[in-house]
Amino acid sequence: MLGDLYDYRSVAGTGPGERCLALAVARNDTGNAILRVKGSGVAMNLTLHLPPPWSTAPVFTDEAHPYVQGLSYSDSDLYAYYLDLTGPSLIYRITITRRWLGGGDEYKVPNLAATLGYTPFAPGDTITTSVEALLSPNNPPPLTFSFRDLATVMADAEVYAVEYRSTYTVR
Repeated sequence: MLGDLYDYRSVAGTGPGERCLALAVARNDTGNAILRVKGSGVAMNLTLHLPPPWSTAPVFTDEAHPYVQGLSYSDSDLYAYYLDLTGPSLIYRITITRRWLGGGDEYKVPNLAATLGYTPFAPGDTITTSVEALLSPNNPPPLTFSFRDLATVMADAEVYAVEYRSTYTVR
């Protein structure tokens, strides 16, 4: 998928240390998205190609501390997965590197309620989930990057993500 090409001109006053960013987003009516951002230290035309969507969607078990299965997005630039689980009074945000999975495709959200002193999701809670496959041709990949905060994009960084959203009810 390739968006329209646009020409941009330099802004007066730009100079060393400036960051120029290009962002492309494709989102469907269920909220699934493909995102790509590319940084540059100089103003120039950038071409962004969006990666394909998940071929098989990740699945969460319906538990307070679920397993997520299907962490198997196939791309040589894959370096991590970002999980977001949002319930009525709690949010889990987890980054899992490909190496952490060790070739596996599932992850168990740990129960840290006693250690950290929080109340876990309860039976009947509806949980909104998001799984992002994080990809980058940069070596090393930008581990501090967040699509929610584009100020984290460094010049010459290129990051893209394939997001899948769903919900489940805790049993």
